[in-house]
Amino acid sequence: MKYVVYDIETTGLDPNSSEIIEIGAIKIKDDNIIEEFSKLIKPTLLINEFITNLTGITNELVSKAQNEKVVLQEFNEFLKEAEIILGHNIDEFDIPFINRRLEIHGLDKIEKKTIDTLKLARNSISYKKIQNFKLDTLSEFFGIISYGSHRAIYDAKKSWEVYKKLKNYNDDVEKCPKCGNPLREVKGPYGMFLGCTGFPKCKYSRKY
Repeated sequence: MKYVVYDIETTGLDPNSSEIIEIGAIKIKDDNIIEEFSKLIKPTLLINEFITNLTGITNELVSKAQNEKVVLQEFNEFLKEAEIILGHNIDEFDIPFINRRLEIHGLDKIEKKTIDTLKLARNSISYKKIQNFKLDTLSEFFGIISYGSHRAIYDAKKSWEVYKKLKNYNDDVEKCPKCGNPLREVKGPYGMFLGCTGFPKCKYSRKY
């Protein structure tokens, strides 16, 4: 089975007005990396200071990079043989974001089975054992050697390492009595409480 693990860096959270500035991906076969994809993208607008501080990507760094449409076409080609796409929070962010950008450029959307390591972690690790389910927190939890942070190719590799750990890890995770999704700790204005990870579809909560 071939699958691709990928991550994107963007200029913001709204795919209608924000752009992708980096795509990093690894292609896996028989638990080995057989190919890598790492491309910077030159956006139409300047990258602001907040995004530069977060990602390490500067306007100078992308000054000679290709535009978004060209890189997305190349990435679609990279994905062709993949049966599954894997990543951290890809179901809620990466896939919807990249698909909207593909649609804007008149390109085919990504329509493949996904594995989201965020969802997998919430289903495998009890909230009592971990502070949160961010990628860096999971990497530290499993003792994964850091590849670096906030660059797409590094985060793709970390997601793969986390996935390999999660495949063989299973706590007795407390589930929502209404929908069956895992519960998580939530910090509210009046203190901590337990909420359903299926929010906002499921609004179950109770005192911690």
